[in-house]
Amino acid sequence: MDPRAQDAMRCDMCETALAQMHCDTCFVNLCKACVGEHMFDESIDHKIVKFKSRKTTPIYPFCLHHSKERCEMYCKHCDTPICTACITSDKHRSHKINQALQMCDIIKQDIRKDIDVLRVKLTPVVQKLIYDLEMKINEVEEKCEEASKLISKQSDDWHKEIDKIVDQLKTELEKTKDEGVNLLKLQKSEIEQTFSKINAAIQSKEEMLESNDVGLAINFKSQYAKFCKLPIPVDVPIPSFTPTEINSQSLFEQFGVLSMGSLDCSISSTDMSSGPDQLLRNEAEEIACLCTGFTFLYGIACQSNDQAWVRGGYADKEMNFLKLYDIDESREIKSFSLDTVPSSSIDVALTKRGHLIYSCSFTKTVNIFRGDKLETLIKLEKWSPRGICVSSSGDMLVTMTQRNKSKMVRYFGTIEKQTIQFDDRRKPIEDTDSFHLYITENKNNDICVAGKVMVMSFNKTGTLQFRYTGPKNPTKWNQAFCPKGIATDRYCHILIADTDNKCVHIIDKDGEFLQYIDCGMRKPWGLCTDSSGFLLVADSKKKSGEIVKFKYLADVKALTF
Repeated sequence: MDPRAQDAMRCDMCETALAQMHCDTCFVNLCKACVGEHMFDESIDHKIVKFKSRKTTPIYPFCLHHSKERCEMYCKHCDTPICTACITSDKHRSHKINQALQMCDIIKQDIRKDIDVLRVKLTPVVQKLIYDLEMKINEVEEKCEEASKLISKQSDDWHKEIDKIVDQLKTELEKTKDEGVNLLKLQKSEIEQTFSKINAAIQSKEEMLESNDVGLAINFKSQYAKFCKLPIPVDVPIPSFTPTEINSQSLFEQFGVLSMGSLDCSISSTDMSSGPDQLLRNEAEEIACLCTGFTFLYGIACQSNDQAWVRGGYADKEMNFLKLYDIDESREIKSFSLDTVPSSSIDVALTKRGHLIYSCSFTKTVNIFRGDKLETLIKLEKWSPRGICVSSSGDMLVTMTQRNKSKMVRYFGTIEKQTIQFDDRRKPIEDTDSFHLYITENKNNDICVAGKVMVMSFNKTGTLQFRYTGPKNPTKWNQAFCPKGIATDRYCHILIADTDNKCVHIIDKDGEFLQYIDCGMRKPWGLCTDSSGFLLVADSKKKSGEIVKFKYLADVKALTF
């Protein structure tokens, strides 16, 4: 620490004597002895005041046109400070001139107002946001720690169960071994005794051959029949172990679910709050466009910020294709032909592990590509799957129809967890004969479904929250509202493809209309948003088949968590 920190202010020139004076021009502290030396530089108009009166003398800026002059006046017409030499020039003739100090007083009043606004209104809001974020940070850390402990406990429990299974198998194996070995040892002992008797008989017979005793030879009797009746070998079971093939996905699903809930996406402040419309650009900007060559383009799912899966088809081929494209580099990466599936309702999505899944109404299945291997996850009998998405918790949400009925089913793996009938009275809607029922989940865990003539939003318990049938005073529509693809973003906006009207609707989480994205002559169908906040649109216009990348969000980095 500076030893003079608690001392009186010293002269900046000699650094020893106490400061008694101050130069308001040069902002230096001076003792009386050093004032003369400081004033020696006559090129500067020094303002020497007592130390206690420092910063009371107005400091005027130097003139840009007359370097040695100070601007003590202010030209209101030119909105700039000027010096006396400027006043006498023709440049400011007939302009209204004020004292610069007067203008400074007026501006300082605005500064005080700004300080009051910052201190009284904004500071508490920012402090509350900081506090809320600290609480959320603590909550995330605590929840992650809690989840980590539960995962460790589950691991210990699994190891205990595995140890029990291993112990049980080894106990059974040891018992089988003991019983079998004991039987074999007993039989071995019996045969060894017989073997000793055979050796003794051989030795006895050899002695007879060498003997001259005729009586022994006459009394000879063969013992072969006695010894040839050997014991039947014991049939002892030979144990073996055949390990079951490990199914990693099945084990992963049985082990437990790591649910990814989301923080509140709204900014809770009154004076600083930005409405959803303030987070949007005045007009969406087209960033990139890729022509796929498809005649028709429908579903789309983002694999990364620059890659997306699409489902498309050709007018002259009764089949569907799933293709992966790099949008920024305008190239195809991978392709799957669903030649066994004619024109039908197919939607695509990606699992948390990046596996492509798709629903097919023709086969009534939900399928998954693990690498290049196609598997069937769910096979329905009476219902036809339509829209599909993966929730933040990793669950799979599937819309399905049966004649004029529709429902949404939540799957954990292949296990049905929840069913929502699309009606606030929990009765099937009778007029939902839409061929497509696209579905997505909002950041606040609301479920949004695009039906035949409306968009419906349900909370996670299945309660209907609102129906959206278009803005109250439409300015763009030429055709009836018939939504197709649907997507959401990090601000809980809901984006809806209005194919016939060639635009995308943006509504907030409560169903209020905010804005259109004009797609020009394109007919938007499939929609998805990437992690950077761009919107990808699959164009279904015949003979077009374009993937278009839009920037529709404003620069709101300061408001993001």
